[in-house]
Amino acid sequence: MPRFEPKQFQQEISAKRFWPVVWLVGAETMKARELAKRIRKGIHGDATSRFLETQLDGDSCSVAEILDAAQSLPLGGGTPLVVVKRAERLKDPEQLSALEGVPTASPPWVVLLYAQALDGRKKSTKALTQNSAVVNC
Repeated sequence: MPRFEPKQFQQEISAKRFWPVVWLVGAETMKARELAKRIRKGIHGDATSRFLETQLDGDSCSVAEILDAAQSLPLGGGTPLVVVKRAERLKDPEQLSALEGVPTASPPWVVLLYAQALDGRKKSTKALTQNSAVVNC
């Protein structure tokens, strides 16, 4: 489980290494939003259209919806970007491990998962974060 501080993760973005699944964990939403903005810009360039990403909420969406959004092309083409707020409230998040992978310059998708905290003691959390980037904000 690669853990990053925000500055380290910005270096990953600058080097064009994008992780398919990124956990933005912590209470500082300003840092998380700034990292999300940099990821958006790194993937889509200066395009600011909201049609290039899907916004979901962990309270009301299912893991199947996240998988669907990640594997479908956005309007206008390019890399799908899925933003999930309150991801710690997802039911059966273990299925998200199907999306994980290694960082590349052009991943098939990028899923940003905002969470207040992750319980590292749980088996499911360890499995979820094994091949995804975890950024402490």
